[in-house]
This record gives sequence, C-alpha cells and structure tokens, in this order.
Amino acid sequence: MRVDAINENKFKISLTDNEIELLFGEYSLIDYNEPKAKLAIDMLISEALPESMIPLKCDKVLIEVKQTLGGCNIFFTQLFNTKKCKQTAKANETYTLVFKNSENLIDCIKMLFKKEISGRNYLYRLGDTYRLIIENCDLPFESDALKEFCIKTYKSETEKMRTLEYGSFITENAVKKFAEAF
Repeated sequence: MRVDAINENKFKISLTDNEIELLFGEYSLIDYNEPKAKLAIDMLISEALPESMIPLKCDKVLIEVKQTLGGCNIFFTQLFNTKKCKQTAKANETYTLVFKNSENLIDCIKMLFKKEISGRNYLYRLGDTYRLIIENCDLPFESDALKEFCIKTYKSETEKMRTLEYGSFITENAVKKFAEAF
C-alpha cells in the first residue's frame, strides 16, 4: 500500500492486485455499500490518514476507485457540505441511479420529471439492471423517494465511467422522453 497526498483535502491509496485480493477478494467487490468492503475501506482510511499528513476536517468523504495495471488507486476527497466544515461542496453533481426493473425506472423518471430535475441524463443497461446517469444536477441524493425506486445510488465519477464503459447505451434525455411517453 502506498499513500500520496494530492492536496490538502485529497489523498490517494495505491493497492496492488495482491492487496486487493486480501482486502476485498477482487476488484469488482470494492463497493462501500457492502459491509466487508466498508470495513476494509474504513481500515485503509485510518491507516492512511497519519501517512498522508492530511487532517480530517470533515465527516463526509468521497471515495473513488480507479483500476490500474497491476492494482488500483483509491482516492479519498473530503466533502465540505456540513456546518462543521470550512468549505462548501459543489452544487452540481453527477449521479448514477441503478434500477432492478423497468417499472421502478419509469416510476422514478416520472417523479424526477414532476420535480423538474434538470441536468443531462443518459439511460444504460448493465447486466440485469438499468442505470440512469444524471449530470450537473442538484438531485436530492438522500431522498427517501429515490431509495423507494433505486437499488443503489452513486455520486461517483468512477461508477459513471464503469457504466459508460461496460453498459449498453439506450438513450439520452431519458427523463424527458420517458416522462412524456408514460
């Protein structure tokens, strides 16, 4: 494991394939929503913070995983969007919403359309899920309404890139097209 400070709010942990296998089992299992991965990532953060020399100023951290030849890089960025923090987060984010079926997808799209959620959006199929990518949007990420429809929601550029690379493109402007059709 190698730790590098990127700036005063971001650091990077580089792991080899062997370290990934020991901590997570395999690269595809690096998912903070999974208990084993969450524990491993929390352990990595606690070990890396003293090495990175970055003081933890915030209670929210963005985690991005990028596969490399022979391992991966995990980037940790402090998000400054709580009263405890000194800075504010970006207003517009990119979200990847994951749906297990078309019914939940359509219901969520109707809700987003009614709430006038704007932003460029694209619909993909990846495995047995539908994925709606919404860019430059002030989406209510913690909204219970979203949790009702989505099996997972990501604010990660990594998850967006994974979807773009491995998913099958269906359409752009999906929110408007589907809402008008249904």
